[in-house]
Amino acid sequence: MSIPALFEMNERVAIVTGAVGLLGVKHCEALASVGAHVVCLDVQATEAAMLAADLTARFSTRCLGIACDITQPAQVKTACAQVMREFGRVDALINNARSGYSKKELVGLEEFDVQIVRRDFIVQVEGAFNCAQQFGAQMAKQGRGSIVNICSTYGVVAPNFQIYADEPVKFASPISYSIAKSALIGLTNYLASYWGSSGVRANLLTPGGIRAESRQSQTFLDKYNARVPLGRMAQPTEMQGAIVFLCSDASSYMTGANLIVDGGWTAW
Repeated sequence: MSIPALFEMNERVAIVTGAVGLLGVKHCEALASVGAHVVCLDVQATEAAMLAADLTARFSTRCLGIACDITQPAQVKTACAQVMREFGRVDALINNARSGYSKKELVGLEEFDVQIVRRDFIVQVEGAFNCAQQFGAQMAKQGRGSIVNICSTYGVVAPNFQIYADEPVKFASPISYSIAKSALIGLTNYLASYWGSSGVRANLLTPGGIRAESRQSQTFLDKYNARVPLGRMAQPTEMQGAIVFLCSDASSYMTGANLIVDGGWTAW
């Protein structure tokens, strides 16, 4: 097989949770661009359907939007059944969904509400488990597949709170986020071991900070950029190559691994 062919996903079916989010959309675009039938899972039904229609038109590969609350096992089971009716197979699962935070929730550890910890765990960890249980089991029956859990550098190392000190919301990276992302590492290793003999691979993609112009002050950017060897935050498109690599045959002998794409943040 040629090197370019290793990255092709023609006629393969890729599930992306949290599909209409900042990175979710980019993951979907990347997979559709290499020929995959992308299934956009999100609680926002209209937006998921619109994204799927846009991908179908732009990349000439049939994509599907499905409204699904991944914290509800019955809804995930129904979504999996719909995918099987539509496409007859599952080749990749990207567990990308996460919770958002209101400003009043972003407080220090001493005041942090344990209910938010539980909510984050339910969405990011239980949600990933629910999806792996359904879609991963289907891959195991097929004898091949790739699960990619989206982690974060804050699941690998602690936040550097100095970069948030001058922000209007000081604790912009809540403890619940770090707990949930850390738990995904254990889940991924378990899946890699459990399904390895069935040909199902499970890996982590760990992005560093992503540039989102409407959310980040120049003061924050200056502090963050000074902490990164490459001197800047990532653009949302800079995870696309890694997603295609992990979902395609290009990473066929890679499982239980954590691909960190952070500009060197965790290197020092």
